[in-house]
Amino acid sequence: MLFIGLEADASPTEQLLQDATTNNGAQCKSPAEEIKERFFWFISENIFTVVFLLEMILRLKTHRLSYFMDGWNLIDFALVWLAVVDTWILPLVSECAASDVRALTALRVVRMLRLVRFVRLLRMFKELWLIVEGLVHSVRTLAWVAVFLVCLIYVCAIFLTMQVGHNHEVYLGALSYDGTEWAYSIYFGTVPRSMLTLWQVITLDNWADGIVRHVIHQQPLMGFLFILLILSTTYGLLNIVVGVI
Repeated sequence: MLFIGLEADASPTEQLLQDATTNNGAQCKSPAEEIKERFFWFISENIFTVVFLLEMILRLKTHRLSYFMDGWNLIDFALVWLAVVDTWILPLVSECAASDVRALTALRVVRMLRLVRFVRLLRMFKELWLIVEGLVHSVRTLAWVAVFLVCLIYVCAIFLTMQVGHNHEVYLGALSYDGTEWAYSIYFGTVPRSMLTLWQVITLDNWADGIVRHVIHQQPLMGFLFILLILSTTYGLLNIVVGVI
């Protein structure tokens, strides 16, 4: 997986195709020149391709036709041949034929399928696979928690938009607790802004001094709304999420 991450950052084949595409109409470098400039990545790519290919050959020799009875083996088979094509065949294509290169660049998206090997790696470690299974089984509960949380934030956002964001008689030109004029419309001017502000309150990100104290300075009773919101979400719903996981 470390190699796949490094490869995504600087793959010799991918860079080769990009250079060939961007240099359309210009003199193109030969594959040998490109490989020489990226020698380390070229060697790494080939080493891992050889290892994967040898692994597949040994498995085929051991299991023979039964090798193709396992779905994971089929995935490995496809990924290994994808690596072979990507590493050893594509660099040999004429880079100066820009139209052909554009068609071949679509294969760079398919190379991301190599990440599927990570799923098989998880299955080899029981503890990691248990964590993955737990996350999968908790998706349904987490989805309903998210729906309820969004609905609650939406309702409160409508109320606060009307009571704070559009309450110009109280907030416009008024000084807040710190002696400055608070930009209330930035936080509660519209329903989407109010929802974002409430999400900041729920996550306890500078919620007291940055938002709540300004509101309760002008409307003290609003403090009960924020307290109920934090109790029901931060210490309620979000703890349910922690418990489910």
